Amino acid sequence: MQAAELAEIVASLRRIGRDDAGLEVKRASTGKLPSETIQTLCAFANTPGGGTLILGLDEAQGFATTGCEHAAKLAGDIASLCRDALVPPLAPVISLPEFENMTLVVAEVPELDPADKPCYLRGKGQPNGSYIRISDGDHRLTSYEVSQLLINRGQPAFDREPVEEARRADLDGELVADYLRELRRSRPALARRDDEDLLHRCGVLVRSAPDDQRLVPSLGGLLALGLDPQGFDALRACSITVTVYPTTRKGEPGPDGQRFLDDKILEGPAPVLLEEVFTVLLARMSRRGMVQGLGREDRWEYPPEALREILVNAVAHRDYSPMSRGTRIQVEMYPDRLEVISPGGLFGPVTIDRLGDTNIASARNRVLVDILESVRLHRDRRALCEGRATGIPTVLNSLRQAGLAPPSFKDHISEFRVIVPNRTLLDEGTRAWLHSLGQPGISSTQEMALAILRTGRAMTTDEYRIELAVDSKVARRELADLVQRGLVRMVNQRRWARYVLDDTAEDPHPTLFSDEPGPEPAHAAVTPARPGTILALRKQRVLELLAAESPLSRAEIATRLSLTNRQATYALTRLTSDGLIDRTTKTHSDPHATYRLAKPPS
Repeated sequence: MQAAELAEIVASLRRIGRDDAGLEVKRASTGKLPSETIQTLCAFANTPGGGTLILGLDEAQGFATTGCEHAAKLAGDIASLCRDALVPPLAPVISLPEFENMTLVVAEVPELDPADKPCYLRGKGQPNGSYIRISDGDHRLTSYEVSQLLINRGQPAFDREPVEEARRADLDGELVADYLRELRRSRPALARRDDEDLLHRCGVLVRSAPDDQRLVPSLGGLLALGLDPQGFDALRACSITVTVYPTTRKGEPGPDGQRFLDDKILEGPAPVLLEEVFTVLLARMSRRGMVQGLGREDRWEYPPEALREILVNAVAHRDYSPMSRGTRIQVEMYPDRLEVISPGGLFGPVTIDRLGDTNIASARNRVLVDILESVRLHRDRRALCEGRATGIPTVLNSLRQAGLAPPSFKDHISEFRVIVPNRTLLDEGTRAWLHSLGQPGISSTQEMALAILRTGRAMTTDEYRIELAVDSKVARRELADLVQRGLVRMVNQRRWARYVLDDTAEDPHPTLFSDEPGPEPAHAAVTPARPGTILALRKQRVLELLAAESPLSRAEIATRLSLTNRQATYALTRLTSDGLIDRTTKTHSDPHATYRLAKPPS
């Protein structure tokens, strides 16, 4: 690890006051490794991006440098653990850097290849000794998570399993006829085969295990073309729940005490199931007027094209292994966002930072995806799947064209979650702010990026590429241009550069909190923030409020100080990164997040 990188990590730790999923810091003043070191090394190997262990800093003293008196021995012990006590053996990069006149031990553990996961403790065995990092802790993997990692070493074939109690008559005749017609049209080489031979060739029918002379529907065939797929035990929960909540928090009752505004379990073969989901969502979605040139256009709250791709991906790419078949896809609609949660994380070489890359295509359910490529949705007569890795780019493009904030993706071994906010990024206030910057010649994607950064977020080059649907060269060029213009500044967070809005590009509002002056609440005084900018004043008022009353949510802070949600989020993000306040959850976007003043280092 380079000296500058280490200094940057320590500075960040001291500012924020805690480590994270990719970093673990321990005091090591004796010649023995801290307890649970082996669990941390194992967890890093199973965690996307790997992680770094640093010995010789004391978190209890605000990450003061305490050094390692027996650094060489500790380094050797780490190497021995990785070589002898973990399966498969790990090869971390271990260094003994000098920092603040003391020696530290740094072990950088790369993520294992999917074909080698999970890493586990030899003494505990795979079922009980596999770990992963969540937030800043090591957590033992569940039996389902271990099974998922093992399954993902190869190509799963659960969608090709025979459903023994099903018969050809359990397939929908109309859907099958449409499927065969499209198949013969798009794949002329198969046109001469008879219907049963063609259904067998494409995996809709497979040979029965007890009697290989008999053809029965496959799991994927029933999911795509069955009359009543959920009528069979193997597929009973392979359905979708749609729940509409009255508030932004799950379980929080609405003004009339209701827990749900709508709650449905939807079933049927894929084309029917998806039609039902669209019908329920469209009935609950609002339409907004958008000015286009000299005219006005009404748009759905969420672009139907984006919803279509997100829902089709959930059905086509969820996990259908036996341990997950009791779990439904969940669609949750809140006043401020839509969430789609499907069983099983990302599969194969696809990772969060590579979503949207059309050069990478990987299908967990190869047979099902192939079938859905020739199954058309009645709504638009388009094939449900294309199998060309175009789904996520379509989602991002449709949201960007609607002026909406990009979605966020959460990948866990046991589930994949897509969160689509319904806030408009390029509203009139944001457009006025962009105009006030006086920067002619910036592109539409740069405008969207500035609008995103204005919410208080930071972005990496990969996030810019994915969320704004541009290639890597364009992302790097446009970010460099924004830096050169003085609108954005680069901050390094370990090995990944991140970009944030420069202080000079803060909101030039005429008053502290809004366009209209209002009463100023009096709160207990705290150490003043640096004066001179609107942001500094906002941050100061947030600190004063939290000194008098905490914890408070973002919405409560915004209401008490007459801030917009965007202004409150931006101030809270900066205060958190400055280490002046603590957040109760990992991200600002979590609707359950509350904030309090940071505890001073002991």
